[in-house]
Amino acid sequence: MNNWANHFSMSVIVFLSVITTSHAALIGLYQFDDANNLGADSSGHNHTLTNNYANYTASGYQAGAVSLNGSAWLQSQGIDPNPTALPQLTWGAWVKPSTISAPYFIQSVISADNGGYDRDINIDRRGGNTWSVFAGSISTSDYMTGYANNNYGVFGSGISPATSEWTFLAAVYDQNVNSMTFYVNDQSFQITTNFGSSQNYFTIGRNPGSGSYEDFHGLIDNVFVYDEALSLEQITSVYQGRYTFSSAIPEPTSAILIGLGLITLLISLERHIRSDKQLACG
Repeated sequence: MNNWANHFSMSVIVFLSVITTSHAALIGLYQFDDANNLGADSSGHNHTLTNNYANYTASGYQAGAVSLNGSAWLQSQGIDPNPTALPQLTWGAWVKPSTISAPYFIQSVISADNGGYDRDINIDRRGGNTWSVFAGSISTSDYMTGYANNNYGVFGSGISPATSEWTFLAAVYDQNVNSMTFYVNDQSFQITTNFGSSQNYFTIGRNPGSGSYEDFHGLIDNVFVYDEALSLEQITSVYQGRYTFSSAIPEPTSAILIGLGLITLLISLERHIRSDKQLACG
């Protein structure tokens, strides 16, 4: 095999390996567009949700959504959000509450809590109505809702929920470096934290560790779950609609490598064409 063929083959190998191995996997996607199969998973992994009295509405953020009345929820199957099972995890949704004055002081959007302030996105009224996350074990300097119990607590964004509009929420967890980043629309909040063992499943619209006391009232759409800690760039792509929920988001470094691979391919082809022309002229 001559030199140009060697270069070409190596470029193809590098290019394909980057495409197939460097990605953040979408392991759960719930778009709630099928009224007859509300818990369907669109990620391709068949991690369907068990529906417990939740209803379909056509008035979603995009097409359909799930409507929750404070006594309904959906429960995951096949995804274990425990930090030991998924030390890196990203989940989120588009959310539109129907009330911020629910009977109890918390409304859980997505939760795997078992009573230890585990992974959970919610509305918290204790420090003023605010989009919040349970924060596991954190220092008191990180509390924003003014609520703590034995170094466990809640992190509040200080952003008040609005019943008249959809809000993008996401939480990015990286247990390997004791980090959590909470996103509310285009604002982000990063804290140092450590999570203990949680439920081995998650619920949408209910805190599984609190029974019916922390149920959500309103609409939830496009719930997504990744097995990686997504970057700011990746979260921004999801929020701005530049990402259409395929099976993977390329990592930023992967995009660079893909570009380099393409450049190498083009250079190899150009050299081959030029060599052929020289031989033809000779």
